[in-house]
Amino acid sequence: MEMSELKAIPPVKIIAEIGINHNGEKDIARQLIEAASKAGVQCIKFQYRNIDRTYMGNKNEIGDEILDTEIRRAYLSPNDLNELCAYGKSCGLEVGISFFIIEDINDFDGSLSNYNFFKVPSPELKNVELINRLLSLGRDVYISTGAHDERDIEETFNALTGDSWNPFHCISNYPAELFNSRLGYLKYLQKKWNRPVGYSSHESDWRACIAALALGARWIERHITLNKAMDGLDHSTSSTPDEFAELATYAKYADTMLDGDSPRIANQGERMNLQNLGRSYHIIKPIEAGSALLDDAISYRSPATGIGKNKIKQFLGKKLLRDGRVGQPLSESLFAITPNLTAGQIKFLNVNKVSLPARFHDLPKLREAFPIQNFEMHLSYTELSSQIDESLFRADENYSIHLPDYISSTELINPFSKNQSIKERSINIFENTLALATHLFKLTGVRVSLVSSLSVVDDSIENFYKNCNALTKKYSDAGVELTYQTLPPFAWYFGGSVPLNAYCAPVDWAYIAELEIPITLDLSHLIMGCNYHHTDLKSAIDQLLPTTKHIHLSLADGIDGEGVGFSELSSQNKELIQQILDLPQVKVIEVWQGHLNEFSGFRDSIMQLYAAALGD
Repeated sequence: MEMSELKAIPPVKIIAEIGINHNGEKDIARQLIEAASKAGVQCIKFQYRNIDRTYMGNKNEIGDEILDTEIRRAYLSPNDLNELCAYGKSCGLEVGISFFIIEDINDFDGSLSNYNFFKVPSPELKNVELINRLLSLGRDVYISTGAHDERDIEETFNALTGDSWNPFHCISNYPAELFNSRLGYLKYLQKKWNRPVGYSSHESDWRACIAALALGARWIERHITLNKAMDGLDHSTSSTPDEFAELATYAKYADTMLDGDSPRIANQGERMNLQNLGRSYHIIKPIEAGSALLDDAISYRSPATGIGKNKIKQFLGKKLLRDGRVGQPLSESLFAITPNLTAGQIKFLNVNKVSLPARFHDLPKLREAFPIQNFEMHLSYTELSSQIDESLFRADENYSIHLPDYISSTELINPFSKNQSIKERSINIFENTLALATHLFKLTGVRVSLVSSLSVVDDSIENFYKNCNALTKKYSDAGVELTYQTLPPFAWYFGGSVPLNAYCAPVDWAYIAELEIPITLDLSHLIMGCNYHHTDLKSAIDQLLPTTKHIHLSLADGIDGEGVGFSELSSQNKELIQQILDLPQVKVIEVWQGHLNEFSGFRDSIMQLYAAALGD
């Protein structure tokens, strides 16, 4: 056997095998297809046996008689299966089919090109002629290894003439007991044949498949049934749609669940929780610039936004270069010289419409440190519930507004909610934001972009995006433009990571393009979405740019590390950043915790962007 490099790893997929569980009725088959689609699986599979080529006339064994009866009772013709194949594809599913002998392939008269993959069941593992014929049709072929010893498996795999095949571990017991699953063979198969492997599961308990996923299975195949008590051989060892839905969830997150075979790096949600739940030193007595830091002027309290226990000894007795205010986190910036922006840097920011995020409480200090034209107000639901001090704003500045993600400490904003209370409170936030935006437009004469993060989908995704379009028309006019932020695949909500269902995937970007939904292109979120869905970033940007009205600018790491800054940019990222800076839309720097430590993160990002623009 000649070894080759391991083939590219495909995404994990669930195959709902319809097999003979349709009981020979197309209507039941359609119900099974619909159930599989709603459960979230990616693939379905049929079986085909020409009943005139299955059993000989004499069936001397009781098992033969039972099987022959079942096969005849559950027969669907090639035309029936082709029709069901088309229906499965219309539901967004990949469709496969199993063959047992090469002659049965000819019954399809060339229509097999409509199928996405073929399966060779365990009883036909040694039928090399069948497998090679299927490989010649240009589709992936999955081969079950059940009921065979290693020598048989080696002989077959070494005799294959094509390369688009994958082995499936299988225990040919019906049902297979958990103690007989021998799931470790998945790792052996992958290592020996240097290719991704699948698992054909026949256990009564579907949860054995979770262990198979953990051991590297890229496909999980199980029979699907509407009711395990239905008449037929395979129903009792099949899974219901509800079980498939649970299995599909585990499969969806298998790769991210199993990630981490590397040095430990805290995720961003952990860092947020560490900041909120942890402690650092805060100033409890005024400290004048030039005075030494004494321990009676500070207290170790939450949140962890200043100097921590591990560093405090370096600063005790050290002189502050700026005044320390009561309640202020003890930050390293109090002991360091902070460079002011140069005239060239300020001009660069204004010419390229670079903006910074601000809260009501830090806008005066932010504009003092960064005398630029553009700011984005980030609002909380509590701020929108109280009187806003409009004297904070200036006629010579331009503003955008980021609506809050929450309407309470436990509820996300959702103006389309079926819960009337959530809907009313969400709409109230939109109304209050619109009032502020209208005031800012009258003050500045510049149209105000509203940035909303709508991530809760209570209805169909089609209706969700239609509702977004209607909301845009309601809250957009000559002075205000409502946009929707592109979102990450997982959001850090409520102290944890929440999977999202809108504005975060290729299917969402297609709706945005089709319905011309105005968006705020959040580059960091988009990078994470492309990483998660294995999608090309440039293609995603090209698809979204026609309706991009506003931009949030930062990079990302992996699928949940948002807000990465611009240090040590690769040549590819330098080109990307320059392309973004050249766009006419306002770009808001949204680097992680840029506002802390006297805005040091914002300052560093500005200098890095300026250097990248100069080609340094």
